Amino acid sequence: MLLNRKAFAISCGFIWAFIIFFIGLAGAFGLVSNIVHFISEFYIGFDATFIGSIIGMIWAFIEAFVLGFVFAWMYNYFAQKEEEL
Repeated sequence: MLLNRKAFAISCGFIWAFIIFFIGLAGAFGLVSNIVHFISEFYIGFDATFIGSIIGMIWAFIEAFVLGFVFAWMYNYFAQKEEEL
């Protein structure tokens, strides 16, 4: 069985984007401030504010979409190679 690369990538993007969004919102209430600071090192504009959470969500979606697409492509590649054996 092969993975649909685009569907898998979009799913990964949405899941990771919502996780980052909620981490940013939690940081706005004084929770998980160390995690917000750590993530802001990677996502430019991410901060413990509503706007910062939206920016982080956009970065997270892009990153997870690309990584999900590459993962699905690699999975499909090796799954096809296994069927050839």
